[in-house]
Amino acid sequence: MVDHKPSRGVSFFFVLGAALSGTLLAGATARADDKTFDTFLKGYDWDYGAEVMRSLIRDQQRFRPAAQQLTRHQLYPKGSPGSNGFRTVFSTDFDGSAGNTMNLPVTIVAKEDILLPNLRMSKGAAFRDEAGRELFVHGVTGDDADRDIADLKALYPHLPWTDAATGRILTSKDFRHYDNPDRVKQTRLYPSFLTQARRAAREGALNVVVTGRTKIDLASAFHEKFTEYGIPLAAIIAISDASVKAQFKIDPRLSTPQVKAFFNMVLAKMVEPDELSYGDDDRDIITEYLRRMPAWSPSPRTRFRAYDVNHVVDARGRVQPSRWELIATSNAQGQFVDPKGVAWDEARISAHPQRPQPKLPRLTPARIARSFGDRLTAPRPAKSGSRR
Repeated sequence: MVDHKPSRGVSFFFVLGAALSGTLLAGATARADDKTFDTFLKGYDWDYGAEVMRSLIRDQQRFRPAAQQLTRHQLYPKGSPGSNGFRTVFSTDFDGSAGNTMNLPVTIVAKEDILLPNLRMSKGAAFRDEAGRELFVHGVTGDDADRDIADLKALYPHLPWTDAATGRILTSKDFRHYDNPDRVKQTRLYPSFLTQARRAAREGALNVVVTGRTKIDLASAFHEKFTEYGIPLAAIIAISDASVKAQFKIDPRLSTPQVKAFFNMVLAKMVEPDELSYGDDDRDIITEYLRRMPAWSPSPRTRFRAYDVNHVVDARGRVQPSRWELIATSNAQGQFVDPKGVAWDEARISAHPQRPQPKLPRLTPARIARSFGDRLTAPRPAKSGSRR
């Protein structure tokens, strides 16, 4: 375990969840325009948000050994009465960024009852190939899911992807494997992530994992997983969980990138650190962070860092561990610059979502089984579509 020095703040991980990793939620929810987000931020009670964050962290300290639990004073900014707060915050996405869930499947299911002359499907029925096997897409980012669905449509054009008359989408995504604590426990953490996390731990940081999970009751599984790697975890915040949305009073029109930027802002307000770093494999989310964080800061001394987490596919089409890349650090003028000192102006930030991630190989039962066992792809008696 990391040797924690009280004078510098205990290093803990803090998990924030979205609907699923990256922009899967954003893909399903139209992005709120900048004016809506600006209005939300301007009217938000940041002291209230910081207190809710402290409450959630304290509530989940029961999952940690007594010697590793945070004290109340550690959760207040340096300079507060009795505080020995954190100097830095290290924040990261989970799926595809910290944890190797490249082969954790999302199942395509019927969004509603479907009645066609040659096919009948009930709501929630899995889309299947000719052999009766479920069709899967990747869940690490929305772009990966979108590309997978496009490929499946081309391979299986006879399936009812859309309503022929209205063009209405007839599919939805089943995230049940992401809501399963056993899958959390099976996930391996990337070496590149561990390098960053352990560096932050040595610096006495409050380490924050921003993941794409919907269930607040996954907290125990996340604590167990990070303890396995010798990394203490502060809390899991499922940002699409209804109770979390209500507690933080999040505007339902906000997209996942905006909500993740918001939670980094709450952390900056709660800690008022000298440095706050964030890494994510979703370009849209990093773009929102680049656009928002230097301009929004409760303390002019806080320096912000942004990391792209890059997927890696080798020449033989095999997925390799994701790699972290520092792309931006804020300067004294409150502007992001890259490692060469070149500024991130608005044009460059706006173009960042087009920075490509490699196309992941098709998610097959064999690939899933290699990572998570064959139980995930075993035939289910459920609501499957039936041909007539």
